[in-house]
Amino acid sequence: MLSVKEIDVCYGKAQALFNVSIHVKKEEAVLLLGRNGVGKSTLLKSIIGFLPPVKGSIFFNGKQISGKKVYRIANGGIAYVPQEREIFPDLTVEDNLAVAEHKTQNGIWNIERIYQFFNPLAKMKKRLGGNLSGGEQQMLSIGRALMTNPKLLLLDEPTEGLAPLIVRMLEEQINKLKKSGIGILLAEQNLQSAFKIGDRAYLMEKGSICYEGSTEDLMKNKDILNRYLGIR
Repeated sequence: MLSVKEIDVCYGKAQALFNVSIHVKKEEAVLLLGRNGVGKSTLLKSIIGFLPPVKGSIFFNGKQISGKKVYRIANGGIAYVPQEREIFPDLTVEDNLAVAEHKTQNGIWNIERIYQFFNPLAKMKKRLGGNLSGGEQQMLSIGRALMTNPKLLLLDEPTEGLAPLIVRMLEEQINKLKKSGIGILLAEQNLQSAFKIGDRAYLMEKGSICYEGSTEDLMKNKDILNRYLGIR
């Protein structure tokens, strides 16, 4: 579904990613792991088009998307949930969802389905986005992304700062999305949560991929976990 091939990405003259290659298959959840500042968010922003690579290529469903406008990449089936959530605080929950609606031939997501998927949002449809809790805003941010009927969902630190009960609910819902056929690329610091979702994992260090393997193998590799994530 997604193939990132040997990309370099820069912020101005400062290079942030070095020769990065990853891939994501349909119905697969892939983790991007690493300490803060290693390039996980940069990679997601490059895929969605905010930071086009200066070298290398990005393919989605066999078509090159690197260098395309963000809205064209989004319309092609990739949705991005940023770390900061970035919902519209002065719009209601319902308007936040409606503004992102993108109907496709086989699209299954609409406002009523979002309310079924994230039931708490149905009870606050007329509440302003800025008056929601952190967990409610995260549900709204993911719901807004699903309104575009994506084939691939990019998630940047979705559990950050959330209560354990909300984290468990998000884990369950993200796994449901994966089973429905949506590919997931998840950057996450909460390893306990990430390992419940991911099928494979890439570890990043200083803007490069330093490890690739199944989540099961990574969980057993104490040396790698300690070296790159500080887990003993």
